[in-house]
Amino acid sequence: MLLTEDTFNATYIIQAYTPTSVTINHQRYQQSLILTPHHLIPDWPVQAPAQLTALTVQPLLDLEPDLILLGTGIHFTMPPQDALRSFVNSRIGFEPMSTLTAIRTFVALAAEGRRVACGLIL
Repeated sequence: MLLTEDTFNATYIIQAYTPTSVTINHQRYQQSLILTPHHLIPDWPVQAPAQLTALTVQPLLDLEPDLILLGTGIHFTMPPQDALRSFVNSRIGFEPMSTLTAIRTFVALAAEGRRVACGLIL
């Protein structure tokens, strides 16, 4: 069996999730947030997918990732057209999904060293 060294060196690591909170680096967050492996923006002012606008998605775009994951809550909800246009115009990959699925995908992509950002609606 070939073993390779784990070189995952993220600054922020998700340790737990419930429908109302996410634990990152032993700190529990109960409000929506934006996360990359090396950036954390707590208190993202989005409490539901309907609140997504060009203005509220701009912090995600400003991070200039290759891919943006959007956790829309317990259930997948398609974001409003205004927010979708912002992502399409940016030419950054964008995937909306349930928050649990976004967290799982984020962890896997971050471990691969991918430039991924995640907006988590809690």
